[in-house]
Amino acid sequence: MPRLFGTDGIRGVANVDLKPPIAYALGRATAHRLVGPGGALVVGQDTRRSCDMFVAAITAGATSLGADVHRVGTVPTPAHFAREVPALLDALPADRRPARLAVEPGRFLVATAGTAVSTIIGKAVRDGKLCYYVDDGVYHTFSGVIFDHCRYNFGAFRRGPVEVCSVFGPTCDALDVVSMSEQLPGNLRLGDLLYSQNIGAYSHASSTWFNGFPPAKVVHLNQVEAGEEARSAAAG
Repeated sequence: MPRLFGTDGIRGVANVDLKPPIAYALGRATAHRLVGPGGALVVGQDTRRSCDMFVAAITAGATSLGADVHRVGTVPTPAHFAREVPALLDALPADRRPARLAVEPGRFLVATAGTAVSTIIGKAVRDGKLCYYVDDGVYHTFSGVIFDHCRYNFGAFRRGPVEVCSVFGPTCDALDVVSMSEQLPGNLRLGDLLYSQNIGAYSHASSTWFNGFPPAKVVHLNQVEAGEEARSAAAG
């Protein structure tokens, strides 16, 4: 890639340096090396006029090898988010504005791609506070608590009066504390499910087998097809 385009990405003037056959070949290469027959490939674009042409060519190339391509249309680019940064910095007192700013927007961009679902495997009251123990923790999907000081909020499928609870992972390790302050129903039972949204970044990628507990199972949900099936059922 650097040899052809001078960068890790593909750059050039549309219909001069970059033409549809290159995009078609890219679609085939992606389907062959990264996706495989029957695998899903999501293709987004920005607002440049040439994008429709390239998306069509990439889609044709990938589908020619049996990939399932979903075109999601225009999506925000890093440049879109970067335009908001100066105004945010101006809102800070002058003596607190950094001379240089390094940002890594990956977590924000892909966080909504995943939702963690965990099972309650234990319940206790410690020093007057309700505690839930789940089959996932900081050595697994919630590793961001340790590495990035992230806070993951929980929701419950069972309804009931809520109270402040703690949520712990399954490993019996003192560090396996997912949250010390969650608003959850107090009537939850063993086997009930909790969910935590915005878990798409890192999470499973840094999971371990600590104390013999396996990483969470990853389930891919095709929302496009799910929506079509729901509409078909409603129409029927």
